[in-house]
Amino acid sequence: MKTIVLGDTHGRGIWQLIVQRENPDRVIFIGDYWDSFDIPFLDQMYNFKQIVHYARTSDKEVILLTGNHDVHYQRWAINSGENYSGFQPIHANDICQELELNQDLMQMAYKMDNFLFTHAGVTQTWLDVMEIKSDENMVDNINDYAKYKPQMFAFGAVGRKGYVDSYGDNIWQNPTWIRPKSLMKDSKNLGYIQIVGHTTQNQIDIKGKATGGKYYFIDTLETSGEYLIIEDGQVRVEKT
Repeated sequence: MKTIVLGDTHGRGIWQLIVQRENPDRVIFIGDYWDSFDIPFLDQMYNFKQIVHYARTSDKEVILLTGNHDVHYQRWAINSGENYSGFQPIHANDICQELELNQDLMQMAYKMDNFLFTHAGVTQTWLDVMEIKSDENMVDNINDYAKYKPQMFAFGAVGRKGYVDSYGDNIWQNPTWIRPKSLMKDSKNLGYIQIVGHTTQNQIDIKGKATGGKYYFIDTLETSGEYLIIEDGQVRVEKT
C-alpha cells in the first residue's frame, strides 16, 4: 500500500498534480481546506469541491482530517464567535453549508499501523482531561467527540484555568491547535509516530534531528512543496 500525506491545503490545488504523479492507494489530507491570504474564496470553494469529488468517486482510500481553519466554520463556532486568523465572515455560511453537506467524509483522527494522523497532534494531557484512553479505541473516541461534542475542539476549550497561550503552544490544547513544542513535550509515551500539519515548516525533518523520528511536521505545501509517502512501513519525502 502506498500512502501519500498532504499538508495544510488552504485552497491550493497542487494536491491534484501530486495524486496524478504518485498514483497512491491512499491519500490523507491533514486538514485546513479554507482560508488563504492570496487565493480567492471562489477558488477555495472549487478546490474543496474537487477534493470532495475525488474522495467520493476515486477507487482510492481518501481520508479528510479536520483542521482549525475548518472548525471555525462549523455552525456552533459561527454562532458563538469562535474564529481565528484568516476567517472569512462574508463567506462563512457558504463554507459551513459545504462542510455540513460533506460531514460524513470528515474526521478528526486516523490511525494506520503505528502512525497517528491529526491536524496538529494529540497529547497525553488532553487525552486525560477528555477521559480518553490511549488504547485501540482512542481514534474512534476522538472522532466521536468531534461528531457529538465538537465544542471541545474550540481554542483552549480545556486546560488549566487562567492559562491560555495565544499561539496554542500548551499541552492542554486539542488536536486542531497544539503546537510542536508542546506536542513533543507531552506525547512521548503514547506509542505512536504522529504526523501533523498546522504549524508551517520550511521542510519536513525526515532524519529526525529535532524530533527523534517520532513526529513528522508536514505543513510544507506553501514553502518547500514537500509531502510524505509511506510505503511498506517506510517514510520518505517527495517534492512538488
